[in-house]
Amino acid sequence: MKLFFTYEDNLPPGTGYVLFGKEHICILIFSLILTCGCVYLYDKKDTVFKEHMRKSVAVALVALIALRQVYVCCVGADIVYDL
Repeated sequence: MKLFFTYEDNLPPGTGYVLFGKEHICILIFSLILTCGCVYLYDKKDTVFKEHMRKSVAVALVALIALRQVYVCCVGADIVYDL
């Protein structure tokens, strides 16, 4: 799990997944389906739901960035590309 935020240049041989391999394409297809579903739901709902969804997404993004920083600090990874 310590390699989660490691850039591909620094990965040891035999780790990660192959670019455009089966796993990579499946993740891309899943992400596309999830995005299309969220856009469809957002488009069909009323204004109050849209406002709540916008606020929830904004809070979730900040929380995920904070969680990522805590994880990186706990693992002790040096990520100079994020500066």
